[in-house]
Amino acid sequence: VKTTDKALVVLWSDLQVGKVDHRGGTSALIERVEITKQKLIQQVKKEKPSKVIFADVGDTIENFINANDANQLYTNDLSIMEQVDLATTLAWDTLKALTDYVPEIVYLSVASNHCQMRINKQRVGKGTDDWGVHIGRTLARLALEVGLPITFIEPQPHDESLALDVFEDGFHVLGLWHGHQSPRPDQVPTWWRQQAFGNQPVAAATIGVSGHFHHLRVVELGSTPRGTSRFWVQAATMDNGSGWWKRQAGEDSQPGLVT
Repeated sequence: VKTTDKALVVLWSDLQVGKVDHRGGTSALIERVEITKQKLIQQVKKEKPSKVIFADVGDTIENFINANDANQLYTNDLSIMEQVDLATTLAWDTLKALTDYVPEIVYLSVASNHCQMRINKQRVGKGTDDWGVHIGRTLARLALEVGLPITFIEPQPHDESLALDVFEDGFHVLGLWHGHQSPRPDQVPTWWRQQAFGNQPVAAATIGVSGHFHHLRVVELGSTPRGTSRFWVQAATMDNGSGWWKRQAGEDSQPGLVT
């Protein structure tokens, strides 16, 4: 590893494919993702990173079986098969475009509340029984078939988080989880600290990234063995809006792709 190497981390977060809300439905999402993809390509062309870490932060599809299942049944404009198909296609098109401009891509996926296997709103099965992880596996087969330079990483079967030593230097360690493990954003730092005490996958992370809360937040936390700060980056959302939160809290998260 050279000290001039650069990695661009892309937080592909909360697309919730199939969801219909105040920003529109599937057509609006497709248009938003395409515009975002073009901006991302321009950024990669400008910054010329040595690798891209493409982190699927979770809630890639809306699903029908989590907390708002009745509302999802009435408002979603895609079936579960169509949601998974489109989410796979949007990620695949973006990854293919990026391979024209960057020599290496690492794709990360973790479980999330909208993508998990659930029965009666309760999570069942392993941590990797998840549509987001499933989409990552499908993308891995496609990349292998056509020979694209993409490495795919998912958590251990019973975990919901992972960590990647980006430059294999023991210092630039990226931790990834969705965020649904904490009921509120201000409880995420405590969850991360507890994970460290329990020697969980994100224990060694120097930068932690998550989704779920649909707004950008950057928080400085604690310190690393080298005496620098750790940071938690909460990703913005790519979805069509959360009208229930807008009505309840009076706030509306602005869509965007955090890098």
